[in-house]
Amino acid sequence: MRMPVILPRVRGFACCGALLFSMLVPASGAGSAAAEAKPLWVVVTTPTLSESLKPLVDKRGKDGFETQVLTQPIDKAVKAFARRPSYLLIVGDWAQGKERMPWFVASKRVQAYQWRSDQPKEYLSDVLWGDLNGDGAPEIPVGRIPARTAEDVKLCVDKILAWERHEPTVDDLRMPVWTGAPCFGPEIDSLAVTQSIEVMQNGVPKWAQPTLIAGDVTSPFCGWPAEQAATYTAELKKGGLIALMMGHGSREGFFSMAFRNTPFGYDGRAAAQLDKGNPAPPLVIFACYTGDFGGSGACIAESLCGMAGGPVAVIAATTESHPLTNYFAGTCILQQLSGKARRLGDLWLATQRASMKVDDPAVEQLLLGVESKGDQQIDKEKLRRDHMLMYEIIGDPATAIMIPQPMEATIKRDGAKWRWTATKPAGATKLFVGLRQAREIPEAPQELEAAQAKKTFAAANSALAFTALASPEAGKPWQGTIDKPGTVRLVATGPGVLKVAVLDAEPEPGKGN
Repeated sequence: MRMPVILPRVRGFACCGALLFSMLVPASGAGSAAAEAKPLWVVVTTPTLSESLKPLVDKRGKDGFETQVLTQPIDKAVKAFARRPSYLLIVGDWAQGKERMPWFVASKRVQAYQWRSDQPKEYLSDVLWGDLNGDGAPEIPVGRIPARTAEDVKLCVDKILAWERHEPTVDDLRMPVWTGAPCFGPEIDSLAVTQSIEVMQNGVPKWAQPTLIAGDVTSPFCGWPAEQAATYTAELKKGGLIALMMGHGSREGFFSMAFRNTPFGYDGRAAAQLDKGNPAPPLVIFACYTGDFGGSGACIAESLCGMAGGPVAVIAATTESHPLTNYFAGTCILQQLSGKARRLGDLWLATQRASMKVDDPAVEQLLLGVESKGDQQIDKEKLRRDHMLMYEIIGDPATAIMIPQPMEATIKRDGAKWRWTATKPAGATKLFVGLRQAREIPEAPQELEAAQAKKTFAAANSALAFTALASPEAGKPWQGTIDKPGTVRLVATGPGVLKVAVLDAEPEPGKGN
């Protein structure tokens, strides 16, 4: 995977927000009723890169998939599917005029809806390879590993295998979220920060553990701007369910804010600590151009996926995105975390389908006004169409995500305390007990200074956090008491087990904490 030369900058940031390979591995004979009942996972790659994929193909077979690996040109390969796939993974890179290179696998080019005349007329879209019925929208999730060498493929395959084999922990419920400065003026910027806090408090699943970074000095979640990138990297290294960024972007990176005439954000150099260690959770970057894998040098999504300890997959836009559709998708993905998806491609496709339908007149009026189309009104539905097609999954869409399953548990008041009891799930070996109390988020300091900014940042995120409580000893019943009101989270883990129960320890009427 190509590593970029990164130079932090603000100017130029755009608005956001050929043969059938013989390795066919069904568990039983091809064409059997048992094989036909399995979901189909298809890879389209090149002969040069195909052998490096074998460990992942084997893993998908053990996961219960029928697998099919094709090494012919992709426009022919989609006609050679054994049947309708559940997931399509493209392995190989794309570059203009490089069709004869041994790593080349074609993408599709889509005519863009231009709400400004200076925008690109076309953008890359692998998503359209998943449009099997020709209606202009994907029926199946598509991802790409934009590799050029067998070593590139091996690195990504090793990351996926390590990610899917790790034993779940309570850290898998973490959710690092970074919202950059909107830069649309004080009124809109203030509203965006307030909305981010509200979403983190009310929009995420109650079992999630968010950490919020805001690119705005008026927010208590700003912290010290020079340390935002290091803080985000540290959060990624702790693990998590999924990580999010939303703001402005370029191919080179994500822009958070300008402070004292210095731009701060996230790029390949800022993420250098991810060059080793365990894979980080999937990352979605709601920002322009950050997933443009077809340009010269690697985009930030490719760069992060090319790091051994980087995100196991990155979802990002191949062209200029719009803040309205980014907002829709950002809120929808939080809702979908409580849905049925257990693999990244399913989660993202469900998010995109939901965001095509959601409406919010107040937000629409605000965000449609920050970008103009001359005297014409911006066509919201065309924005939605482009958003659906421009967001690339850099990675395998069949990558497992650690969404917890529900666990049986109850809680009852007992005088001044609350007694909880949980049914131990099969295979669970540990129980983690946490309590999130209702706390006020502190106000941002009047003048941003390092020590106070760090202190306020820590206090603000503590208001969103679960405090760890004593867990039952090994061999003891899963039960205990809580002596303070709040949200009780019980997390059961074990090999292949991640289950959760969220209980309310409600205060007596008329009494506070």
